[in-house]
Amino acid sequence: MSQLPHEQAEDENTPTEILSQLAHESIELAIIVAKNPSATPELLRELSFINNIKIRENLVKNPNTPKDILFELAGEFPQEFIANPILDLLLLENPQLPLDISYWTLRKLLTLKEVPSWLLTGAAVHPNSEIVYFVARHPQTSIEILHQIIPRSHDDVRIGICISQRGDVTLEILEVLAKDSPIPVKLHLAKQDNTPPSVLTILADSTDKNWNVCLELHVSVAKHPHTPIAVLSQLLASGEFKIKRAIAMRENLPKPLFVALAMDYRIYAMNILPQNHSISATLLTELSTHPELHIRQIVAAHPNTPTPILEQAVNEQALHDFLAQNPKVPIPVLEQILIDASTKIKNAIAQNPVTPSHLLDQLAQTHDHDLLILIARHHHTDNSTLERILQRLAFDTRLSVHKFVAKHPHTPVDILRNWAEKHPQLRPWIAQNPNLPPDILANLAKDPSYLVRCEVAKNHNTDPKVLTDLAQDPEPEIRQAIAKNPHAPPAALNLLVLDWYCVSLVARHPNTPAQALAHLARLGGYEWLVVRHLNTSPVIRTQILNQLARSYNVSDRLYAAQNPHTHSATLEELAKDHDIKVSQAALHNLQNRSE
Repeated sequence: MSQLPHEQAEDENTPTEILSQLAHESIELAIIVAKNPSATPELLRELSFINNIKIRENLVKNPNTPKDILFELAGEFPQEFIANPILDLLLLENPQLPLDISYWTLRKLLTLKEVPSWLLTGAAVHPNSEIVYFVARHPQTSIEILHQIIPRSHDDVRIGICISQRGDVTLEILEVLAKDSPIPVKLHLAKQDNTPPSVLTILADSTDKNWNVCLELHVSVAKHPHTPIAVLSQLLASGEFKIKRAIAMRENLPKPLFVALAMDYRIYAMNILPQNHSISATLLTELSTHPELHIRQIVAAHPNTPTPILEQAVNEQALHDFLAQNPKVPIPVLEQILIDASTKIKNAIAQNPVTPSHLLDQLAQTHDHDLLILIARHHHTDNSTLERILQRLAFDTRLSVHKFVAKHPHTPVDILRNWAEKHPQLRPWIAQNPNLPPDILANLAKDPSYLVRCEVAKNHNTDPKVLTDLAQDPEPEIRQAIAKNPHAPPAALNLLVLDWYCVSLVARHPNTPAQALAHLARLGGYEWLVVRHLNTSPVIRTQILNQLARSYNVSDRLYAAQNPHTHSATLEELAKDHDIKVSQAALHNLQNRSE
């Protein structure tokens, strides 16, 4: 029985001449011939010129396909290329076969989940570091290959970082990375939470020509929770302040390192150890009787020190300065150390957040104006004490003190009124006072200095009419200040909507009237803001949403599809949108309305 054409095209015993004739009869037969392993390389090369995806796919599978054609099609059909049995023979002829594969094809092959070991081994020695990076991140890459490519991290630090992040990375590899990788890879290792102690020990010995980068590495090691105590002691001996500070702020700081840091002048002077809230009360209790005064002082200043220790520390005069600054100090302790306290101790008590109002009132009897300023800033100081302090500070001769008084919300109005008339240099700070009466602000709004007028424009107490007048000020900064003022009246905003400097601020202002919003809708570029605004009229909102629904911009159509104010008819049109996100959002919006 004679064979049908497609059977002949598929039969490996069909003569070459017949296969060639069949391949030229139709595309369907050419597809079958391209798969036939008896087809000659010449015929297969000829078929490669036909623009048909099925032919190209079968050519990649065929072991008779010429090597150059095979490699050319590998990127399009990587899985089929890998499965071609001819590759085993090609590897025997050329063990460096992966180097003959083009860059883009090799990248495509290395993204496959399953790749042969020969491809990973060959790609690991590729001159292009990008290819080596793809080898480093492939889950099938062996430990031996990873060892081999570690030095390539000098060409591309991503290689070293990628190896360090692998789930199957061994301690041995991490230690090699810590020794032989460039500084960026070492820094990455030092900042990873799971870096083991032996690797951190190696990193602590690293050096580099760039001193700053090397210091950053050592600081990262000093911060790491897995760094051994011996290594921390070694780093501490380097004398670098940043390293000392990093160690001082570690959790579970061991006693020997605490003592060593407490004796360091800069750590002691900058009060760093009391800022480490992870230091245990047990350790602080143990160190409260230490023979070194510096250590006992740090214990007295630490918020975790138990109350009985703080109460006992009152008996030692040298600890009073540190007790006074402790934010957990008992009030009776503060009362006791305030007796015959030095200026330094009084200043510390005035800044301590727990100091009660009656002690602040007692401190306010001082003649020291700098101390009075500290008391005036304390949140526990009562209003009557504040007014007395501010009246006394008004007689200070220093400009910095006058500025402080001018801005303080509890400064008596008669002082501010007097200064506003007689001391023009203070007007910018007077205008900042949040409790300044509107009549004084109205006078300051006429000041020739734009700095004063600008502060008036920012002040929430400024009369709406004054703000409307200032909206026509020639200085853009003043007009912008009004547009940001939450108490700006609609009349002022109607003026500012015509101002190029202020239009975007007006679009966001809650007081912007419907008239100004209608103008913004005509301008374009503010559609979303106008739609969201509570003062926008329903007609304008509907017009804008209909306009957005017809926009060529997908984000505009999506906004309209999601908006609760979009008409149902518009949503029905958006439900047919070619963008799936837009159509789904419109359908979801319609569904919510029907429920």
